[in-house]
Amino acid sequence: MRDLDFFLKQYAPVTTQMAFVEMPAIAFAEKLFLRTEETIKMWELPWQAKKHTVHGDLNDKLLALLPLTSVRSSKTLVSETRSNWSAYIPNGHKGGDVHAEPTYLAGKLGIRTLTIVLVEDVPQGQPGSIQFILRDGRNAVEVKTRHGIMYESTTRSVSVHKEGRWEFSQHGNPLPFEEIENYDAKKMKDRLTIEMVERYSDQLGIKLFDPEFYAGDGFVIDSYPPPNTTYYSEYPNQLPR
Repeated sequence: MRDLDFFLKQYAPVTTQMAFVEMPAIAFAEKLFLRTEETIKMWELPWQAKKHTVHGDLNDKLLALLPLTSVRSSKTLVSETRSNWSAYIPNGHKGGDVHAEPTYLAGKLGIRTLTIVLVEDVPQGQPGSIQFILRDGRNAVEVKTRHGIMYESTTRSVSVHKEGRWEFSQHGNPLPFEEIENYDAKKMKDRLTIEMVERYSDQLGIKLFDPEFYAGDGFVIDSYPPPNTTYYSEYPNQLPR
């Protein structure tokens, strides 16, 4: 059942910045775990990667991400869904990085990823951003850089972003289901709305705002953030238990 409050308020900002990977959750979680171990070893970090399974509904799986962290995500949930996609949800208190790791692994593994950001205009001059980014790693090109191997994938992105004022941007060829007539709306923030992102996601088989869509096991990959991290024992919009 569709529940906007669950995603846009109750478990925000974690559930307003997510990615989806077109791969079984158990397989992707293992790849992400190995990638985390490699990163820790490469940078000689004093952390240890861990992975454990979380049963229950989406509420249970999101609670397993606590405590939230300020500097970088210390935990990432990879959840099964009622589709060919798996959800990728990091535990950053201000939203985690939903671009770098899914993009890298999509290119390496040759799969599609979808990144969505649903941060509405917020008070006190803070930025807002609505993003729909579909990357197709099935024909990715490996590129060597001074920072290591990267992958260039075919990308379709549409976004509106506010840092002072709203701006609209798009990249790549429009997908058949896009409501491109809205991209000429007079108000920039109306050119891509949360409802549009929901409809776009639905066209890919993702029931974005249905907690029951995220049924099945979850896998939490745990690495440890830097020592100066602040921890938050609750989601910002929830009362202490």
